[in-house]
Amino acid sequence: MERNCTADELLYEKDKTFCFHGNCIMKKMSEVYKEIRMCLCEKNWHGKRCTYYDPFDIENASISIKAISIISIFIFLLILLLVFVKIGKNSQLIREKLNNLCTKKNKMKYAKPQINM
Repeated sequence: MERNCTADELLYEKDKTFCFHGNCIMKKMSEVYKEIRMCLCEKNWHGKRCTYYDPFDIENASISIKAISIISIFIFLLILLLVFVKIGKNSQLIREKLNNLCTKKNKMKYAKPQINM
């Protein structure tokens, strides 16, 4: 249950209003507690007493978060692709070296020994 603040409740300290950029309301939270003074802030204002101005639009934030997540996934896939290409090239070089080594051993194995006299 809530109601608008009275003239006395609108003041915070000597001639200072409680809500700088919003409407003051008194809200009863439960039967046990007294009423609590709260502010309903105007657009782009926030804080306990509506003292902070922030013109940032929350919809733009969600768009930028989506863009960042798409870019990060793209970068991850690109790195993964580069790793597979590098592994493929390295394994091909290793296979070629082993193949060359095996052919040299086979040539040496079946070569006729030369006897010097």
